[in-house]
Amino acid sequence: MSDITMTIDGREVRAKQGQTVLEVCREHGIYLPTLCHWPGLSNVGACRLCVVEVEGTNKLGTSCTMPAADGLKIRTQSEALTARRKMTLELLFSERNHFCPVCPESGACELQDLGYRFGIDSIRYPYLFPALSLDVSHDYIAMEPSRCVLCQRCVRICSERVGVSTLDFRERGIQQMISPDMGLPLGESSCVSCGACMQVCPTGAIFAKKTAYLERAATAGGPQSAMRPVASTCAGCSLGCRTLVQVSNDRVVRIDADMEAGDAGILCRKGRFMQMEFAGERITQPLVREGDTLKPTDWDTALATVADRLGKIVRERGASAVAGIASPALTNEVLYLFQKVMRAGVGTGNIDAIDGRDLRVSRAATEGLLGPDVRAKVEVRLADLDEADLFVVIGADPTRTHPVAAAAIRRGVYHRRAKLIVINPRKTGLTDLADLAVQPKRGTDGTLLNGVMRALVEAKGGAPAALTAMLMQYTPEAVAAETGVSTDELQQLAEAYTAARHPVLIYGRGITKQNDPRLIATMQALTLVAGHATATSFPILGLRRSASSTGAFDLGVDPTRLPGRLRFTPAEANRFASAWGKPVPEPTSFNANEFDPKTIGALYLLIGDDTLPQEEEMAERLAELEFVVVQATYRTPLTEVADVVLPAPTWAEQSGTFTGIDGQVRPLRQAVTPPEGVRMPWDVLCSLGNALGLKGSYANVAEVAHEIGRLVPEYAEALATGERAVHFRDASFDVRRSELRAPDYLAESGGR
Repeated sequence: MSDITMTIDGREVRAKQGQTVLEVCREHGIYLPTLCHWPGLSNVGACRLCVVEVEGTNKLGTSCTMPAADGLKIRTQSEALTARRKMTLELLFSERNHFCPVCPESGACELQDLGYRFGIDSIRYPYLFPALSLDVSHDYIAMEPSRCVLCQRCVRICSERVGVSTLDFRERGIQQMISPDMGLPLGESSCVSCGACMQVCPTGAIFAKKTAYLERAATAGGPQSAMRPVASTCAGCSLGCRTLVQVSNDRVVRIDADMEAGDAGILCRKGRFMQMEFAGERITQPLVREGDTLKPTDWDTALATVADRLGKIVRERGASAVAGIASPALTNEVLYLFQKVMRAGVGTGNIDAIDGRDLRVSRAATEGLLGPDVRAKVEVRLADLDEADLFVVIGADPTRTHPVAAAAIRRGVYHRRAKLIVINPRKTGLTDLADLAVQPKRGTDGTLLNGVMRALVEAKGGAPAALTAMLMQYTPEAVAAETGVSTDELQQLAEAYTAARHPVLIYGRGITKQNDPRLIATMQALTLVAGHATATSFPILGLRRSASSTGAFDLGVDPTRLPGRLRFTPAEANRFASAWGKPVPEPTSFNANEFDPKTIGALYLLIGDDTLPQEEEMAERLAELEFVVVQATYRTPLTEVADVVLPAPTWAEQSGTFTGIDGQVRPLRQAVTPPEGVRMPWDVLCSLGNALGLKGSYANVAEVAHEIGRLVPEYAEALATGERAVHFRDASFDVRRSELRAPDYLAESGGR
């Protein structure tokens, strides 16, 4: 954008073509009041508070909608403007029930702030008090239309960023109000519970049902209770959404999206609300089993018991009889120390993350194409969804597992006219939005993808002869018979993928839980055949379960890899053994999802405040073991079968980093103090390691990060700043030069 020059209040300023006058004013520190403007949303000029005088005319204009122009001269302050703004505020106060003493947002209300700023101590107009009904039908959000100033922020963010368009205007005149789905109660509407409307609301018209008056107490109780924002990262899934954790009196009272973090600035139900809910009885001191009862004890006794029992099993049955499973919702620092203690302290290679299989499946596919030593991430980032013109969602329901990714898909469909194809045996939250939704029989995804690839090869050519020959048996009729997808749907799918310029294939656990790397390899081959792959990545995005699923794999919480995604070699094993002071065991085939209780004598399960899938089933398997340690925040069926239970902090009570699916390392910052008796996981692991014969200690979590950076150089800069992407730089490779091959699924069932 070219520079332009304009004059504001007699002062010449530079601006960029395309900016609004309001943006220019704020860029140069010139104050203008607003109620309807919100950065990143479209401007509508609804509140009329940002009006300015344009010199040479007798007109006023809303600065939020007025384009900056070369030579433009405006005034932002004058007696007439002040009088008009005061009149507008008085009208707003008189029109609805803005009785501040009983409003949950008093002290955090933009309308109230402007009233103080402009000295509104009385109203010249009659109060109208329209009869508008309060809506408390939603689990988390309340709507009080009598406090609404009709700024449209909620309407715009719901449409423009969340892509749902639940909210819009209803009625006319004094009865006009924001309404979900043209009259439905919010709790019965299409609302996805992201809470974005609540965060941008300038008044108390939309507020949190469960914490609103906690926020009120925070703003009304003086400096001691004033809300303090802590910039952090959501621990809810692998997307790494940035948050502002609002704290008062050492308690989390609200979680906001960090609107200035450079992403979409939205959260989901889990990120904004569910992380604040208590998941059960809190564990605040170690527990050791005596007979059928778990009894409280001190930390020294508990850790000594763990070290003694693990040591006994190692002596009697060997280190291979001990295993460790960690939740990838833990921080990078804790995950690294966990695998270090298990490998060097216990001497076992049986280490895995709860979702470790998912990433191993993806990596096996990539290594099959690019070679076994390639460590680089070859999938696209979440941000790339905002450029896509076709989404193919296969084996995933991001509306349920990764709602912020689903919002990116909806934005593309509604605002960029992107196409959406859903491939899933079940109906998902995106099915009704899709241009094409196909429901293949379970386990036939590979056949369907090869059928699409055959259509692409026939249309484009250029594929290797061996691949072309293999694909010839995937006739539309054969694929339809195998998958249950009609030949017409198959043709539509192939045509849409061929026509797209920037498609993205998005897959989830519906693919990875099949434990078949060939499925992802087929997707990769499909992108190569279509010519959509770039030198460094396939246009594919795998949705991972937890905040640091990628970090767990990067830092060695995997039975096949050392920290740094390194394969086990004598040289690398010796390097880590030298750093840790103990030998490094060889890799194993241990799998957190499928281990045999008959071959494992002891298991250390570190889950923190994570909630595991199929807890009851896992508890039954743990009950068969000789010795079980569970380190958790809340009592669950898993802790009830443990021999030793160690307390753990919540996500809000600790610091560290997460590595998201985009490889970006983001900070988790401690917001509140853990209960007395709860130690940090890194500190517990350090003490346990010492009890198992490891030397050294850490004064804080930063020292753990320093050790990671020393042993995994790719992490050094990212951990030092907490704001960098990790790049595993391999020998030069080009994804597009991969050997084009695809598995033959039909051959497994005898062909067609």
